[in-house]
Amino acid sequence: MTAAEITQRQQLVRAIIGSHELEGVAVTNTTKRLLEAFARGDVSADELVAQAQASLNEEGRQAH
Repeated sequence: MTAAEITQRQQLVRAIIGSHELEGVAVTNTTKRLLEAFARGDVSADELVAQAQASLNEEGRQAH
C-alpha cells in the first residue's frame, strides 16, 4: 500500500467518524479500532465489513 493510499484511507476514516458524531451516533472504541486498522492498511475493506458485522452480532448476543 502506498503512502497516498494510506493518507486517503486516513481521511476517509476521519470523515466517517466525524459524520457519525455530527449525527449524534456514538462510534464505539471497537469500531474506531477497526477503522484505524483499515486506515493503516492492516485490513481490507471486505475484512473491515466482516469484522464490524461480527462485532455487531456479538454485541447483539450480549444484550439478550
